[in-house]
Amino acid sequence: FGHASLTYHLSEHLDLMIRTAPDYSVNKGSQKDAAGGLVNSLGYYGENEIKQFLINSDFLISYNNYITEDISYSVNIGGNAMYQRWDRYDGHTNGGLVVDNDYSLDNSVNEPYTRSTYAEKAINSIYGFGQIDYKHYLFLDVTGRNDWSSTLPENNNSYFYPSVSLGFVFTELIPLSSKGEKSLSFGKIRASYAEVGNDTDPYQLNPTFFIDSTSNIYGTIAYINNKVPPLDLKPERTKSIEIGTDLRFFMNRLGLDLTWYRTNSVNQIVSADISQASGSVQALINAGNIENKGIEIQLKAAPIQQESFQWDFTLNFNNNKSMVLELDDRIDNLQLLEHWNLSIEARPGHPYGDIVGYAILRDANGNKLVARNGMYIRNEVPQVLGNINPDFSLSWFNNLSWKRFTFSFFIDARIGGEMFAGTNLYGYGYSGNFEETLEGRQEWYASEEARLEAGLEPGEW
Repeated sequence: FGHASLTYHLSEHLDLMIRTAPDYSVNKGSQKDAAGGLVNSLGYYGENEIKQFLINSDFLISYNNYITEDISYSVNIGGNAMYQRWDRYDGHTNGGLVVDNDYSLDNSVNEPYTRSTYAEKAINSIYGFGQIDYKHYLFLDVTGRNDWSSTLPENNNSYFYPSVSLGFVFTELIPLSSKGEKSLSFGKIRASYAEVGNDTDPYQLNPTFFIDSTSNIYGTIAYINNKVPPLDLKPERTKSIEIGTDLRFFMNRLGLDLTWYRTNSVNQIVSADISQASGSVQALINAGNIENKGIEIQLKAAPIQQESFQWDFTLNFNNNKSMVLELDDRIDNLQLLEHWNLSIEARPGHPYGDIVGYAILRDANGNKLVARNGMYIRNEVPQVLGNINPDFSLSWFNNLSWKRFTFSFFIDARIGGEMFAGTNLYGYGYSGNFEETLEGRQEWYASEEARLEAGLEPGEW
């Protein structure tokens, strides 16, 4: 990686900055399994290499001046050109190793598997931002940016997103006594509106395929991507509103930051499951309006500030509520993750991150129903069993310094929300590996032996 920049002072108020920053990395890995192992008993060797290149080049013209003695302003106009490239190679043996402990693709029993992938992406941008400062207590900031992305359709590859914020430092306006200034050191009220745009990964707009290098009776095979490309893909957009205050007390030894926010993510680029009868598995679409809103509280304090010992901490509280306001008309829900007949979904009118699966069938009084074999009867209609999101989250960062020694620790907590214990499902219901499943097992074996001797089917016993 590297960095080069040039700044030229055109005048007392006007500056020009030009810079470029390339970054190149190579990541190599390999996997070796000795012959006789449980997973690859004939031995295995695999290797991969990932090359990444990224370069950002930009310019910025900055101008600052005064309108009057009390009003200052700054204006900035810039542009950015980003180019990114990925090269990936994967290879592994096929059918084991001819000679034990000789880890190379040439030592593969059958022709080794190799695959190379290549992708590139570019974004060109023009942006501007400015600020008006009135007597150092009233600030208006405005930004605007337009991106042109190579990964979006030509008619939708340009997207603009602005922001505006207003800050009022009321302690600069209100005269405070020296005693009052020590109690309230700083006070600010702020409000903002912002939009952010986003594109997608490369090569999503047209059908693509890859060539399988492994020989077989049919020869070389090219596989078509099982994702249907979009017809008119649009950029994602996130719109947010934020109102808050920043208060500091006792010569900045105690700080309180309160924030209320609401964000709406629209036209999200997602992969939706479709009927496999179509010849594909998923389709790339724009879908959804997901809203997140809540409050954030941050408390900063420095309880101990002595010459040889200091202690300061930051306590964060967040209460976020998410809601899926709408999805695409063509889908009822969006499956985010699926495992063992359980899925994490986004459903309209529900909080984001519902846990959906099969529950136990119950009667009108809520009692669980049991079949003749002693097993619970499953409700064959998938239901919302819970939600992954916590009711609130807490984090506490502490920093303690004694002379030249510094000790810090961090505690993070997510309170509320549900989780699915796959370990319990496997241990109790699938494999019977847990000790608690031993109860009644011998009796069941004896019952099965008696049933077989009687020549009866399970439903007749």
